[in-house]
Amino acid sequence: MRILLTAFSPFNGATENTSLAVVTNLAELLPNHKTQVLELPVAFANSHKVAISTAKQFRPDIILSFGEDATRNSINVETQAYNQQQATIPDNDGFQPKGKAIIPGGIPTIATNFPIWPKAVVASLRQTPWPMELSANPGGFVCNHLAYHLYSSPFPTLFMHVPALHSGNDAATAAADGDVAGEVRGMEADTSTPPTVSDPADAVQKIAETVWMFVDKLS
Repeated sequence: MRILLTAFSPFNGATENTSLAVVTNLAELLPNHKTQVLELPVAFANSHKVAISTAKQFRPDIILSFGEDATRNSINVETQAYNQQQATIPDNDGFQPKGKAIIPGGIPTIATNFPIWPKAVVASLRQTPWPMELSANPGGFVCNHLAYHLYSSPFPTLFMHVPALHSGNDAATAAADGDVAGEVRGMEADTSTPPTVSDPADAVQKIAETVWMFVDKLS
């Protein structure tokens, strides 16, 4: 299977982005698949353009896209995205939209176009190294923006939020991904109990292993 793995660059003054560490580790766990790791800019203007352009060249069977959010404790599998941009911080271009539509006149909500509904796969996983659950709250930052475009594309995509697991002083810069969907639509935030993290690198590996288990169920 050809799998495009996307993640984001650091943002909000940080030097790390957990999503990038996760996909780097995940690619090493998928030697029997043809994978490509793509680091995307944290930018409303072109993150989706880079992703779709790369997908047209790589022609993946699926896209697994990742972003970090400091409000998440588990791996959140995003089942939908919203036609709304409501950033609580600027992106790396300094752009901070407030309530703007991603596509004017576009449908308000779009479900993932993944070929297998993720609920069944998540439900089938037992004793994962890191907790994984469904989410209908993709936030209002670049993650939701990207998910909306990819869920509208011809490429089967699943977006996942992962916790922000930064090391040292960088931990203070970890930012929430604009929990707008929860605020505006009354959806619940991730209230799962966070696992104890003594070593961010070990936690990242456990997250990658859990996603590997998810991918293995697709085979």
